[in-house]
Amino acid sequence: MRRFLPSGLYILSDHPIVDTDRKPFRKRECAGYDCLANKGILYARILLKGVPQPLELFDTHLNSRGAAGVSAQRSLLAHQLQVEELMSFIEQRRSPDYPMIFGGDFNMRNAPDRFETFATRKSWPLVHEWCVARENVCDVQLSWDGDQPWMDTQDLQGFASGKLVQVSPIRLEAMFDVPWRGAPLSDHDGLLVTYRLSWQRGSGDALSRCDAPVPDVDPGLIGAP
Repeated sequence: MRRFLPSGLYILSDHPIVDTDRKPFRKRECAGYDCLANKGILYARILLKGVPQPLELFDTHLNSRGAAGVSAQRSLLAHQLQVEELMSFIEQRRSPDYPMIFGGDFNMRNAPDRFETFATRKSWPLVHEWCVARENVCDVQLSWDGDQPWMDTQDLQGFASGKLVQVSPIRLEAMFDVPWRGAPLSDHDGLLVTYRLSWQRGSGDALSRCDAPVPDVDPGLIGAP
């Protein structure tokens, strides 16, 4: 099937992007109207001045449910295939020594069947899970109902620490949740997470420069076609 729309995935950075990759989902890994968009996974490695290791980022958008226009069983199968592709791509592409953050529109809100597959396959904590398990550690500035708030949202983020750099979410807040005149750009609020990166003094040579050459990519923006 021909793809008529781009992926809609972008990674923007004030710091040098020194490596990128992307992985479109294959035809059999999509369902219904979602197949008209070139959904997939986007990767970037970023140098942060003063941090002893690069930061790796992964961005994705998974298959919708009712909006896909197909049966629940067919859209669930596509979602499961995409979760497997996402996790395989992260495992193959990332360096376990480097800190990592992943996020996107996972289309799992109020969908325990979808989340079950995702939870079984993932190897890293979601920010919502991590903050629920650590009371008063995260500054939560969004609706937080029940003991499984990750089931109340489409957008999710997860993370992993590196060999030298520890990653800790410290603040969560909703974006674009204020009523505004005009057509909405999305059917749900965005998610903004603030992270703390920390490391032991003398644990490695900090990246002292932020002007490293950036191969074949704009230093501040990449997108998947």
